[in-house]
Amino acid sequence: MPLVLMFLLCALIIASVSFVRPIVMSVANTHLKNTASKVINGAVLKNFENGNLKYDDIVVVSKDANDKVSSISVNFPYVNKIKANLTLDILKGVSGKKSVISIPLGNFFSNEFMWGTGPLIPFKIMPNPTVDVNLRDDFSALAINQSVHRIYLDVEANVSCVAPMIKTGAKVKTSFLIAHTVIMGDVPETYTGINEIPGSIEDYILDVTP
Repeated sequence: MPLVLMFLLCALIIASVSFVRPIVMSVANTHLKNTASKVINGAVLKNFENGNLKYDDIVVVSKDANDKVSSISVNFPYVNKIKANLTLDILKGVSGKKSVISIPLGNFFSNEFMWGTGPLIPFKIMPNPTVDVNLRDDFSALAINQSVHRIYLDVEANVSCVAPMIKTGAKVKTSFLIAHTVIMGDVPETYTGINEIPGSIEDYILDVTP
């Protein structure tokens, strides 16, 4: 008899866990996405507030004797600093902060009329992020002998978490237009693009860490 009761108890626990896990994972996934998006937007606002980023800070434009744009090159040290600062700010904003998600008890029942009802059941989660920050650029025709050079910031954050009964993660990928300018005349033949930055972000973090 005790063995039967133990078997029934184990079966009940397994069934409960298999039913509860998808709901907790769904809520945790949404929470991770919202947290990462909020931190990314905050980090971008912090680093680029008050219009302190200018096109000339990122790109060096050279002209010839006829005042025509002869070459465009990228200020790689400055771009690397932007990437490193943003990466550090996002990592600090997400990692190491315990969060509590609360799910109404009624959500764990199959009856949809019970969703959102009952006491809140708390679940503690610990986000663990990885962040990839990159800059890219492009040229596009604006009018006759006019081109627009745009510089974008791409941020991708993968945030995982482990909580009782679950292991899940979320990905947030977003882009920002951070600088642009109009170039008069033809696009110069000599151009070192932002996408040609060598190495990875880990190569530059130490250069800006106090």
